[in-house]
Amino acid sequence: MFQRIVQDLQLQARNLVLGLIGGILVAIGAGFLVTALWMLLAEQFDAKIASLVIGGVILGGGLIVMALRGSGRSSGHRSKSARLDEEQRLAAAAAARQSRPFGPGGPYPALMEAFLLGVTTYLQIRGATRPRR
Repeated sequence: MFQRIVQDLQLQARNLVLGLIGGILVAIGAGFLVTALWMLLAEQFDAKIASLVIGGVILGGGLIVMALRGSGRSSGHRSKSARLDEEQRLAAAAAARQSRPFGPGGPYPALMEAFLLGVTTYLQIRGATRPRR
């Protein structure tokens, strides 16, 4: 068991070092690409325009990454007890819908309940008056 823990730690350390080296190389490469893009835009337009374009693109990318950072935590990293609570809540809601699908305190808003009650009543009346074949 101890050997497995040591192997897991070694694997995590290896992944951390490789990720760090990869991140540094990506940052250096991105720096060269940004510099080349800045030189190209400065030749075509102006240094101010080049700085504005590159700054806007980097700012937009950073905002997108920050938005994605918050969205991944809600679905994938919930605790086991939170998932069980969610499953119990969904099961209770399904049982409530089966026992009493329409009416006060049901799972649907009042306007939706009124609409569904009307449709159900119509189908019951239509089914009762339709001749059986």
